[in-house]
Amino acid sequence: MLYAIAKSGFLVMTANYRLSPMVRHPSHLMDCKRSLAWLKAHAAEFGGDPNFVVVGGESAGAHLACLLALTPNVPHLQPGLEDVDTSVQGCVDLYGLHDLSDTNLVFRSRDNPLFGGLASFLARFVMGLSIKDAPGMYSMASPLYRLQHFVDHPNKIPAFFASHGSRDDLIPVHDSIHFYQALTKKREEAKKLYEEEVAEYERRLKEYEREVKAIQASSTSSSSSTRAQLPPPPRRPLPPLPPHDVFIVVPGASHAYNQVMSPRSFALNDCVTVWLHSLLSHWREREALVRQWTKQGSTMVAHSSAVSAMKSASPFSNAAISAPTTNSSDSHSHPEPSSASPLALEAKQGREVIASQSGGDHRAESSTLHSTMGVSESVSTSSKLSRQETLFTMSKL
Repeated sequence: MLYAIAKSGFLVMTANYRLSPMVRHPSHLMDCKRSLAWLKAHAAEFGGDPNFVVVGGESAGAHLACLLALTPNVPHLQPGLEDVDTSVQGCVDLYGLHDLSDTNLVFRSRDNPLFGGLASFLARFVMGLSIKDAPGMYSMASPLYRLQHFVDHPNKIPAFFASHGSRDDLIPVHDSIHFYQALTKKREEAKKLYEEEVAEYERRLKEYEREVKAIQASSTSSSSSTRAQLPPPPRRPLPPLPPHDVFIVVPGASHAYNQVMSPRSFALNDCVTVWLHSLLSHWREREALVRQWTKQGSTMVAHSSAVSAMKSASPFSNAAISAPTTNSSDSHSHPEPSSASPLALEAKQGREVIASQSGGDHRAESSTLHSTMGVSESVSTSSKLSRQETLFTMSKL
């Protein structure tokens, strides 16, 4: 799949991370965050666009890719990189694990209690603690929980391409089904919130126009003096992500069904490649629209037609419009969690992980980028292409 994506014109980077049981969560995610930061810092050197990044993975890599997509700019998950923007525009999630807490009883209904199943495996090898001892840590390591409690504005949740085999005996397909249902619910919340923000913007814009007219009518001084008296125009709300999510249940497919060359795996490659190009195209359209709005907002006189233009450009009126990636001034800020919340517990555990590994267990950036495919190999492959508009980073198993 990586070669198919690179061949279509994308810059591809693969990134390894340290594995369990040598390290515990969230060390794996921190490694991926550092790789993402390196990618954004150096993508332009290889012809990539650091403003458009899609992460992806398979199985355990998909779990981490989802966490990357759903934890943008969380300081304690990117130590030393707190000022780096780690938001992404999309996520390719192939048969990943989404609910480590098993809140929907997907695994407990399948696993033999004598052997413990997923819960025993996670406690022994990945988390280091049982779910009874650290329920908050399991929640914060679950993409489903991260989605339901997204740290930023809901319209900044990236687009998802998800696929799962109907006969997956390692991670049941219903784990992905519950995640996609939660994603659909979040999109509806974003749509409702956006409509409320548009209504508020219309109200404030009318007030602004009346205030501008009153100042202009009562002013007898120079135009520069009048301009200084004008208040700033209201800020347009950022549109939420349009309906660009894809979820494919492959009939009869098992776990890692695309690892063997077959018509099915080639079809999946085509689907992902087409989805990436579509997402990129519509992201560019939305970026152009946002730049236009920014330019209009800097003018002295408000434009009433901008409201109708914004409505006509609503992402819910056309599925072929992508969300902007420009971040607001507070995009890196998050509310302080209460001491009893899972987020506060995770922050404490993250600090403990950093402290325990300060003796050199964290690898340098260059070593975390080593992979089975090789950064230099993947870069040299895609550097021969004539179209390098964007980039794609893959978390490996």
